[in-house]
Amino acid sequence: MNDLPDPPQACQRCFMAARDVDELLLLAQVAERTNSAVLVADTQRYATWVNAAFTRMTGYTIEDLAGRRPEALLTSDRTDQAVLERLRLALEALRPIRVEALACAKGGREFWADVDVQPLFDAEGAHTGFLGILTDVTEQVNMRSAVAHSEERLRLALTGAGIGTWDWNVATGEVWFDERWCSMLGYRIDEIEPHVSSWERLVHPSDLARAMQAIQAHFAGATAVYECDHRLKSKSGAWVWIHDVGRVLERDASGAPLRMSGVHIDVSATKSIEAERTFAAELHRTISSIQQRFIEAQHSRDVFDGVLGDVLSLAGGQCGFIGESEARSDGTPFLRTHAVRGFAWNGELGGFRETTPAKRPVFSGMQGQVESALRSGKTVLSPATHEDRAPHMVVPLSSAGVCIGAIGIADLDAGYDATAASRLQPAFDAIGQILGAWRDAQARSLVEAKLRESEERHRLIVDTALDAVVSMDARGVITAWNRQAETMFGWSAQEAVGRPLAETIIPYGKRDAHRLGLANYLSQRFGPLLNSRLETVALRRGGEEFPVELSIAPLHRAGTVSFTAFLRDITERRAAQLELRRHRDHLEELVLEQTQSLREALERAEVADRTKGEFLANMSHELRTPMHAILSFARRGESKSHEAAQEKLERYFEAIRVSGSRLLLLLNDLLDLSKLESGRMRFEMRRHDLRAIVESAIDEFRALALERRVTLSLAPTSADTRVPCDEVRMLQVVRNLLSNAIKFSPLESAIRLEFAEASLSTADGGARAALALHVTDEGCGIPDAERAAIFEKFVQSSQTTSGAGGTGLGLAICREIVNAHQGTIEAVNNPGRGATFTLLLPRERAPQPGPALPAPPATTDEVRT
Repeated sequence: MNDLPDPPQACQRCFMAARDVDELLLLAQVAERTNSAVLVADTQRYATWVNAAFTRMTGYTIEDLAGRRPEALLTSDRTDQAVLERLRLALEALRPIRVEALACAKGGREFWADVDVQPLFDAEGAHTGFLGILTDVTEQVNMRSAVAHSEERLRLALTGAGIGTWDWNVATGEVWFDERWCSMLGYRIDEIEPHVSSWERLVHPSDLARAMQAIQAHFAGATAVYECDHRLKSKSGAWVWIHDVGRVLERDASGAPLRMSGVHIDVSATKSIEAERTFAAELHRTISSIQQRFIEAQHSRDVFDGVLGDVLSLAGGQCGFIGESEARSDGTPFLRTHAVRGFAWNGELGGFRETTPAKRPVFSGMQGQVESALRSGKTVLSPATHEDRAPHMVVPLSSAGVCIGAIGIADLDAGYDATAASRLQPAFDAIGQILGAWRDAQARSLVEAKLRESEERHRLIVDTALDAVVSMDARGVITAWNRQAETMFGWSAQEAVGRPLAETIIPYGKRDAHRLGLANYLSQRFGPLLNSRLETVALRRGGEEFPVELSIAPLHRAGTVSFTAFLRDITERRAAQLELRRHRDHLEELVLEQTQSLREALERAEVADRTKGEFLANMSHELRTPMHAILSFARRGESKSHEAAQEKLERYFEAIRVSGSRLLLLLNDLLDLSKLESGRMRFEMRRHDLRAIVESAIDEFRALALERRVTLSLAPTSADTRVPCDEVRMLQVVRNLLSNAIKFSPLESAIRLEFAEASLSTADGGARAALALHVTDEGCGIPDAERAAIFEKFVQSSQTTSGAGGTGLGLAICREIVNAHQGTIEAVNNPGRGATFTLLLPRERAPQPGPALPAPPATTDEVRT
C-alpha cells in the first residue's frame, strides 16, 4: 500500500469541514480540480453528487447512480468479498476506512482502486452522509505483482543452483547471509551472527590470508571482482570448499568501499575429484620415477636416495629413512638404512641410532616402532601426542611375501592415519619390490620377474586411474591405452594400440601441428608443451570434439624416446566455469533484485505503521464524541446560565455527567486492556466462591433490570463453586456479561445464570476439571458475521436496540482476564432466541514454567470513580 497515492488532502479536508449540503456544493469546485474520483452520499449511502473525474474513471454519471448504491455498480464477481465486508461493516459503524479493491467501470473494464471513505457529521455530531475518494492504482498493483514474481524466480534460481548470497556493510562490519549460505554449512540462519567476524572464524586458517589479499586487491581497484576459492568449517566440523565471488557496489567520496555483495558456491565435490585425480597422477608419476631410477642408476644402492625423496614429496613428509633388515654374526637383528633425509627423530627412536663408517644410521636392538613394524608386518602409526616426537609412520617393506626392510616417514604438520597409509601403499609396494630386487641382484632373472610384477602393478594403477593414460613411440604410434581412455574416446585398447595417435584422438585442424612438434622434438630434444599442463580439445571416435586438460611426459630409455600423455575430460569444469562467469556478470542484477526485496520489507513495515494510525484514528473518534458533547453542553450552560430555567440547566449538567461517565469508562477500559496486553495487570489469586461474586453482581444490576422489566435469576446448584481467581477482576467479567445481557434483552424477558461442572483441554491433549458459568438471555442473538469478532477490540454488535452504545472493549478485556486465569470464554446463539456466554475457570491453576515473577508496582495511570 505504500506506493498508492494519497487522495488530494485539500479536497478531503474541505469536505470534512463542511457542515451542510450547501457548503458541500460550494466546495464542489475544489473537487472538480482533482484527478481523483470524488463521490458524496447521503446517510443511506445513495450518491448525491460526483465530480467529473468520477465519471471519467468509472463511466457513470450522477444520473446512472440515482437510486442505487455505488458499491453495487462498481464491483464484480472477482472483487474480494472480504474487502467488501470490511467496507460494509465500517460504513454501518460510521467509521472511516481505506481499502484497495478490484473495481469495475461501466462497460465491464476492471481496474484497481484505492478507496477512502469518511463519514460526515454536522456541528452537533449528527451523521449527515459519506465522502468517498477513489484513486486508480492499477499500475502500482501490477508493478507489485511483477516484482513479487521476479523475486520468486530469483529465489528459485538461487536455490536450484545451490548458490548462497551475502551483503556486507564494510563500514560497520554487518553482513546479511541468506538461508542457503547458512544451510550449505549445516547452520540455521539464526545460528550465524550477521557480522564479517562470523565468516573470518569459519575460514580455514591456511586460506584466510589469501582470501583477505583478494578482497583488499578488489578494494584497491586492482581487480574488477573479488574471486577466491577457500574452505569454510561446517557445523559438523568438516571443511567445505567454497567458490566466493563479490563486487563493491558503493564507495564514499574518497573511493573507500562502503558496501559489497556476492555469492557462495559449494565446489567441494569438484575439489575432491580434482584432488583425487591429482594424487592418482602424482602416484603414477612417483612409481614410474622409482622404477626409472632403479633402471638408470649406475649403482643400485644410490637409487634409494632418489626414491626416498620421491616418496617424501608425494606424502608431504619432512624427513624419513629406507632400511633393510639384516642380522649380525651372532644372530642379533638390526635395520641398516640405505637412505636418510632430514633425519630428526627424537624420543624412543633417537636412542636406537648408531653411526656406521658409511655415515648411515643403524637401528639396533629392534625395539619400539621399527621392531613392531618388522615383527608384525603391519604399519605402525604414531600421532603427534608426544611432546618431543613428530607424528610419523613406519611401514614394513615386503618382497615375495617376506618382510625385508622398513620405510619411515615423519610429517611436522598434519600427521598420518590409516587412510593416508593405504593411499601410499602402491608406492611402498614398488619400493619393496625394488629393495627385494636389489637384495637378489645376483639372480638377474628374479630381478626381471620383480620388475614385470611391478610393471603389472603399474598397469593396474594406470588402468584404474581417473585420467586417460595414452603412450606413443617416436613414430607417433599408440603403444599404451588404459581403460579410462577406452571410456573417454570410444576406442578399445585392442583397436587403439598400433594406430597413429594423430588419426585417433587429435582433431583434424591440429594434426599438422602435432606432427611438426614431434619432428622438432626428435631433432632438437626440445618441446615447449612437454612437462606442463595445458587445455586443448580432443576427438572422440564418433567425431565429437570436447575440451581436455593435457600433460605430456617424455621417457628416454636405451637411446629411444617415448611419450606418455595424461588427459582429463574437463567438459563439466568448463560448464561450471561458464556458469560462474554468468553469475559473476549478472551479480549486480542479482544484488539489485535483493535490494528490491529489502525495499519491499520496508514497505510492509510502513503498512504496519499505517495500521497503527487507523487504530489511533478510531480511538480519537471515540474520545472526541463524548468530549465534544461535554464541551457543547458546557458552552450552552455557560451562555444561558443567567436566563435559562433551573430544569434546563439540570438537563445540561445531566448530559455533561453522562458524557463524562462514558469518557471515563473508555479511559478505564483502555488502561485495563493496556495492562493486560503488556502483562502489567496484577492479579490477587486466591480461592473465592464464584457464586458469591455472581450474587454481588446481580444485586448491583437488579435496579437496572427492573427499570427495563428484565428478570435476573441464579439457578440453584450443588456444585462446589469455589475456584482460584482474582475477586475484583472476576467481578468485572461478570458485570460486563450482565450489562451486555441486559442491554440486548427486550422488555419482559429473562436472564438466567447457572453453574455446571466442566473440563478444560490441556496442551498435551488431556483434560482438567473446571467450573462453568452460563449467562443466557432472550435477546436478538449474535449475527453470524460478528461471532468471530465480538471479543476483538472496538467491536460492537449491530443488533443493539438500547442506544447505549459502548466502547467495544468490554468483551476484549473479559477475554484477557479469563486467559490470565487459564480459562476460556465463548458465546453461542440459542436454538430459539438469545445468546449464551459461557465462562470456564479451572478448579486448580496449572504450574507456570520458570520462577514466579514479582507483581509490578502500581502505576498512576489508572482512572477510577
